Amino acid sequence: MSPSVRYVLVVGATLVAKGCASPDSSDYAHAAARHARWAEEARQGASEDEAASRFLAAQGDQARANDLRENGAAFNRRSQLEQFQADKDQWLSRWWPSWSRQ
Repeated sequence: MSPSVRYVLVVGATLVAKGCASPDSSDYAHAAARHARWAEEARQGASEDEAASRFLAAQGDQARANDLRENGAAFNRRSQLEQFQADKDQWLSRWWPSWSRQ
């Protein structure tokens, strides 16, 4: 391979690597806020399903009440996952090395 072709490949690889910059602390802070919002929405969904489930059970509709309990459990699992992601991204936003922003 000729030196000029090698040079072009090295320059091209360097430009591609610079174009794929890693996220900085503000990116993680934004992601943390987004995950926290999704966790709150999932908690609200779980609460609404639980209330509807209790109402339907009191009305004697056990099948629909059980379906809503299962949906509420899925909302709770989603809320826990989103809260974990929010906590992780919040931690990363505070501790991301300052040298990565240069």
